[in-house]
This record gives sequence, C-alpha cells and structure tokens, in this order.
Amino acid sequence: MRDGYAGYAHLIDAHHAWCGAHLLRDLRAIHDADPNGQPWAAVIATTLTDATTAAAAARAAGQTTLDPQILATICNHYRGVVAKALTDNSARAGPLTPDALALAWRFCDYEDIILRFVVNLAVPFTNNQAERDVRAVKIQQRTSGGTCAL
Repeated sequence: MRDGYAGYAHLIDAHHAWCGAHLLRDLRAIHDADPNGQPWAAVIATTLTDATTAAAAARAAGQTTLDPQILATICNHYRGVVAKALTDNSARAGPLTPDALALAWRFCDYEDIILRFVVNLAVPFTNNQAERDVRAVKIQQRTSGGTCAL
C-alpha cells in the first residue's frame, strides 16, 4: 500500500496498491478548487467509495473475489470518468488545469494499482490503520530528537 511517492517504483517484485485515502484527498483538493470545472473529481471519488462498499460487502459475505459483473461496472465507470477528465482538461486552460490533468493521468496510468483493492479482496482500500499504528512511534521519535525509547 503506497501513496504517490516515486521512490516506491524501484520495488519491482512487489504488488503495489495505491492508498485510497490519499487519492480521495487529492480528488477533493481538485474538486474544491473548481467544482464547476472539475466535476470528474467528485464522480471518480464516488466510484471509488462505491467500489469500497462493494469490496467490503463481498469480504463480509466470505467471497474472495468480486462478482465479475460488479467488477466490470466499476472498471467501466472508472475508465469513463478518467477519459472524460483527460479530454476536458486537455482542451482547457487555467491555473488548475495542469494539476487536474496530472491527477487524471495518474488515474489513467496507475489503474491497476489504484483498483487493486477490488481485484484482490485481500488488499484494503487504505493504509490508514497502518499509518495510525506507527504514528505514536513517529511522534515520539520527532519529539525526542530521532530516538525512540518506548
């Protein structure tokens, strides 16, 4: 589970998954900055949260994979929104356009790791719990000058 840090790309033997919380944060920033010009950001955020709900329901039912029809619907919605975002932002000028276009390209280029949580139900949507688990240790390190004496 990773965020957008490029340093993870060298881990070629790992099966990467993009943290959904980081993606939703980036989408919210684009949408909040220009809700009328960047509606795709809210639509793909809804697609991701709906996919999260579907994956959680499948896990709760003891399934190891999503129903193929549900997976196909999620992927079709995802790809349609990304295509619209790329088209709209390629033909637009403005201060937010480069950031919106870069985010749309991220969703295009990294579809496999962004949607890993619906393809492999063992993968969570977010790594927030892992980050919370180490937060106390990192705060202790920061306040004690880099050492941790727990």
